[in-house]
Amino acid sequence: MDDGHSGKFSTVLFDLDGVITGEQAYWKAAALTVYEYFYEDLELNSEFCYEEVDSIMNTVFSYQETVVTLKSLGLNSNWDLAYAVILSTDILKSEGIEDEEIFAMVPEFLADKNILAPELLEVLAQEYEEIFNYPEGYARKGGEFYDEIVKKFQHWYLGDEGYVAQYHEPVPMEKGNIGLVDSEEPLLGLSETQALLKELHDAGYMLGIGSGRPRRELELPLQNWGVFHYFDKERIVSYDDVLFWQKEYQKQQNVDEKLVKPHPFQFVKGACGSDFSLEKLKNKEDFSHVLVVGDALCDLIAAHDAGCKFCAVLTGVDGKDARTFFENMGADYILEDATELPKILLPKE
Repeated sequence: MDDGHSGKFSTVLFDLDGVITGEQAYWKAAALTVYEYFYEDLELNSEFCYEEVDSIMNTVFSYQETVVTLKSLGLNSNWDLAYAVILSTDILKSEGIEDEEIFAMVPEFLADKNILAPELLEVLAQEYEEIFNYPEGYARKGGEFYDEIVKKFQHWYLGDEGYVAQYHEPVPMEKGNIGLVDSEEPLLGLSETQALLKELHDAGYMLGIGSGRPRRELELPLQNWGVFHYFDKERIVSYDDVLFWQKEYQKQQNVDEKLVKPHPFQFVKGACGSDFSLEKLKNKEDFSHVLVVGDALCDLIAAHDAGCKFCAVLTGVDGKDARTFFENMGADYILEDATELPKILLPKE
């Protein structure tokens, strides 16, 4: 690993969840999505679900073991977290596994596949379609089944009013107007987050984001915390940007390639800013002046494939236990958390 020195970088691109924003609200939404999927016939009491969400999350994700497993397999999106668990549990049910045992078996079931995302999700969807005799594509990402899961997730996360505002349709069941989004707090503390981003911005660094969040959910907490203006808007790359450019890319290249991480698209786009074009994805450039800060394998793979340097922070689901993992995977830097970035970017003489 490099020790870092002044002038090495000009641009810093952040993953959000597990780096600047906490993931608890999203994990809770994913857990409640899985819970609703399996128990919606019981006329769910949403108030009870919100009150018992920690207990539900421990059950559904086997005390976070499932989250850890999927992160280690390169999964980045929390929509995909719920999706992967639902596919896995339905497949396990078809094998005769009892309901009370099923969630605890998901981590081993997924690990035994020994496949990284996004191929892992393709394999699970194909297996699901074959077992339950669904037409090809029904359970794939972007298909009808996936969209149903995303809407359930968004409803728990946004609440009734937020859901109606996003989808312009009545809510399937009332879940209250205060969604989990309202419980979101900065991972590092508000004053620490504000101080870090101000220091880097004032030192002349171009700051950007590469996140799996939709644009609205990316911007809202940063605006609420008073830090959104520190980022170059042309270097903020959300899931909305992924979908837009993915459609253009597939049309231009005549391929069915997805641009979600670990694809390098988000960090290439963030590195280029307003100069980005699809040609940049084909003609690899030297972006060694760009530092990507992330907490997961998919961030590391995407950063290095984009030609950027990668700084791992130990604030993801594995915490400090991830140090050895990132060392073995070739992270350029490893920090306890993002507040230590000045050690790399603003070293004292």
